[in-house]
Amino acid sequence: MDEQRNTRREWLKRAGFGLAAGAVLLPACAIAQEKPGTSLSARDFGATGDGRTDDTQAAQKAIDAALKAGGGCIHFPSGCYSIRKSLVIGYSDRVDITGDGFSSVLLHEVDEPLLLWPDKAACRESSVRNLSLVSSGKDKSKNTPVIACLGGAERSLFQNLLFKAEGCEMGGAVSVEKVMDTTTLDQCLLWGHIRGVGLRVAQGSEVRIIGG
Repeated sequence: MDEQRNTRREWLKRAGFGLAAGAVLLPACAIAQEKPGTSLSARDFGATGDGRTDDTQAAQKAIDAALKAGGGCIHFPSGCYSIRKSLVIGYSDRVDITGDGFSSVLLHEVDEPLLLWPDKAACRESSVRNLSLVSSGKDKSKNTPVIACLGGAERSLFQNLLFKAEGCEMGGAVSVEKVMDTTTLDQCLLWGHIRGVGLRVAQGSEVRIIGG
């Protein structure tokens, strides 16, 4: 048991949730921030991060602002953000959704994807990084992932993510309809009861899974 606990501690150290590791693993963020003036904080759009207030609308406004700018980095500072409807990322390249590690929590409270790239909106040269994605409330359907890329994924990165079921069952972690070029899952941890499939890739190739 002690050996298992030590292994978990070492995983957390290596996973990049600390500042030192996070400072190294930033390729997708660098891509997303090539355009000037597109680094946005969800707090600036009214998100509270108090774990009680519905932060869905504020978070969606931040995402929409980045999409309107042609791409950008949406940052969720340390806090607990209650999300009660899918956050939809429409058609745009180079979108980076990031936080401060375990201390940045997005609560997945409804039986629909937390982050949704809809059909015909590919997750292209984009990233989701340094976040805790916590399924809470009612059990999720087995076909409801936390992150859904219905339009596929291309040269994207899912890095340093904790997928956690807390008081309910998680449907799944990541579902991608097709991968058109190298997409990487780096140090993603699934914790708790999962009803469906942790990682689902319907078609395509060149998926890299590192650690986790």
